[in-house]
Parts: sequence; C-alpha cells; structure tokens
Amino acid sequence: VKYLRKYGIWATAAFVMGFPGELDEHREETLQWIKGAGLDWSSFSAAVPIRGTKLYDMCVEGGFIKPDIKLGELDVSNYFIHTPGHPPEYVTRQIYKMNLKCNFVENYAMQQGNYDTAAKSFLWIINHVNKDHAFAHFYLGRWYRALHKHDLQWEHFRKFEEIVKNDPKWNEYARDFRIGG
Repeated sequence: VKYLRKYGIWATAAFVMGFPGELDEHREETLQWIKGAGLDWSSFSAAVPIRGTKLYDMCVEGGFIKPDIKLGELDVSNYFIHTPGHPPEYVTRQIYKMNLKCNFVENYAMQQGNYDTAAKSFLWIINHVNKDHAFAHFYLGRWYRALHKHDLQWEHFRKFEEIVKNDPKWNEYARDFRIGG
C-alpha cells in the first residue's frame, strides 16, 4: 500500500468473510488491519461453499449447510452458512457493517483530508450502484461542506435524512454508527 501511495495509485483490496469459526473479534482484527494499511476502498464478500472446495467439505462435515444442496439451490448472492451462534442474517449484517465502516465512516481519504478522492467513490456508488445509498449521500454532503458548497451539502444531507426516515435498514445502520440527526 505504501508503494502504491508513493506513485499516487488508488489502493483497494477484497476480503472474503464469514468462514466457519470466524468471530466478531476476527472481523475486528480485519478492520484494524485495513485501517492501519490505509486502503482507499475495501470490498467485502461472503464466503460461498461451492461443491468440490475444502470450504464446502468443512461446511457439510460441520453441519453448517445441507449436504444434499443442489447446484440450482445454491444462492451465491445470499450468505447461507449456519454456524453455531452466528446465523446467516447476523453474519451478512456484520459484513455489510464492515463495508460501511471502512468505506464511509472511517474512509481513509476523508480522514487524510483528500476529499476529492473520497467524493469520487461516493458519487460512483450513487450513480452506478445505489442512488439511495444513505451513507454515500451523507459523506458526500460532508465533502461539499468541506468545499463550502452549502447548497449541495444540504441536498445530500436531506437525501440521507429522507432515506433513513423511509428505510428501516438504513435507519438502523445510521443509529449503529451514530450519524445524522
């Protein structure tokens, strides 16, 4: 990462989370490593036990997935490993919170005062991934505030408030991270 920074290259990494035996402490260690490394963006995916892999065998042997799961039943877009004390819904939520924390709440570029780099990411999310991404709007509002573009700042803060008001999931994430009004 230091070498990439030296040459002005955007530093990003991908992480696979949700392996059997993974605990909240392990996810926190990953978050601390990311913060220490100073990544511009982090991508998080859930582990998918595909037939023929060690992960699949481990999940079948541990009773974490159905041993007779058919290829058509394999929904790789939804995490489905059932480990003791960590239902799939919980792990999915924790993985997404890692995304929110690294890429928005503790965004490296924002913390370094490199608002332009951060704003490009937030705009890309709004324009290409999810126009109603509450955190992208909130932190884009912060960028505009730093530039003293108050009309645009309030436009994005209002959009954030509207999304949080109307979407229970975003409302919960905003409360979890104590952002907004």
